[in-house]
Amino acid sequence: MEKVLVENVVVSDDQLVLFFTSGINLEVPLEWFPTLLRARRKRHLAKLRNWRLVGGGEGVHWEELDEDISVPNLVVRAFGFEVVGACGVAESPG
Repeated sequence: MEKVLVENVVVSDDQLVLFFTSGINLEVPLEWFPTLLRARRKRHLAKLRNWRLVGGGEGVHWEELDEDISVPNLVVRAFGFEVVGACGVAESPG
């Protein structure tokens, strides 16, 4: 089973886009991340581009904004199911 890992991130005017090593992209509303949304509205574009992968791609961290995003938690929020470890196997909670 292939791991679901992020390889690139783009913050647009109203979306956070995660690009995965599997070739899948996940677009979610930027309003889910108030810190990123505030930085976008204040046009702190350099801070938004200054991110790094954590856990080999299982998360994303913005040092200057003190913001972290966990891929498994984001998948739960976006789709309503849990990622088992960092793999593509998922199950519905409850």
